Amino acid sequence: MGDACDNLGQLYGYRNLYVVDGSLLPGSAGAANPALTVAANAERIMAAVAPRL
Repeated sequence: MGDACDNLGQLYGYRNLYVVDGSLLPGSAGAANPALTVAANAERIMAAVAPRL
C-alpha cells in the first residue's frame, strides 16, 4: 500500500512496525468522512497480524 509499506501496513525495513491509520491509504478514500474505510482497513490488518504476535 504505497512505497513505504506492504499490503498489511508493515513498514519496509522495520520488524513489527505497522501503519494502521488513514496515512496508509494511497489516496483519497473517496468520501467526505473516511472513518469507516480507515476502521475497516485497520480491522483487516489486525486480523492478519494478531495471530503472528
